[in-house]
Amino acid sequence: MFSRSRFSRLLPDEAASAAHIELVGCGGVGSWTLALLRRMGLLRYELIDRDHVDGNNLATQAFVGTDEGQSKVDAAMGIIRAVGRATRVDTIQTDITEPSWNPSQLANVRIVAVDNMEARRLYFAKLARQGGSLQPCLYVDPRMSFEYFEGWFLNLPQEHSLAGYSEYLNDASRKYIEEPCGARAIAYTGAFAASCIASVIRRYLIGVPFPFCVRGDVGGFTVSTSWRDGEEYHDELGTLTEGDPDENEQRSTQENPTQDRDVDAASAVGSVDDATQR
Repeated sequence: MFSRSRFSRLLPDEAASAAHIELVGCGGVGSWTLALLRRMGLLRYELIDRDHVDGNNLATQAFVGTDEGQSKVDAAMGIIRAVGRATRVDTIQTDITEPSWNPSQLANVRIVAVDNMEARRLYFAKLARQGGSLQPCLYVDPRMSFEYFEGWFLNLPQEHSLAGYSEYLNDASRKYIEEPCGARAIAYTGAFAASCIASVIRRYLIGVPFPFCVRGDVGGFTVSTSWRDGEEYHDELGTLTEGDPDENEQRSTQENPTQDRDVDAASAVGSVDDATQR
């Protein structure tokens, strides 16, 4: 029987039960992220994807052989059920370009794990139209290409975050290679990306500082995080801080006193191009 007792000190039950996840894209990043979030004890999900699982997906995503031919949202439901039943899971097999589809009004964590900039622009435009009715949320924009991962983490609906990120997405001066990030996917990069996303989500849910950007080069064994105060910290992958996890959390907060959940997206999103350029 599923038990999260070994993890409950890092993510208390009340914080886990408060999470409502909207996952747009159940593929190379989304499927691995879902597998981790369910193991963390998160129970409410809305899963959106238009595709079906094919043989190529089995090599790079968190699906298994019996999932082949299923819709990705149904196969993603299977990932959840393999761990334990959730309180509620809604699956929507659709293209987010459909005029009738709109982002959830209830989600407090939104993971937009799509593989092209146009889809990001469209989702964000639909989200921005919710205006004052938008639920406060963590907005996660992950990108992946081969052994490189980049994740942006915004606290919405702060006005400057909405304006800054919208400006970034619609900046015609930026040149993006519109190659789907899954075209050069490899399973361990997706799993690494999911680990970073899950860690930030945990921090958001318990109300402690989190970076606005995480960049990882799995092949180079390096990772960097950017915080709101402009400082950037570099470390080697696999270097873990020893000691009590509660003390580590407190130390992180003290080392980044200006960091809070009000992320300055206007300055954050302007410095790095889409990871699919790698």
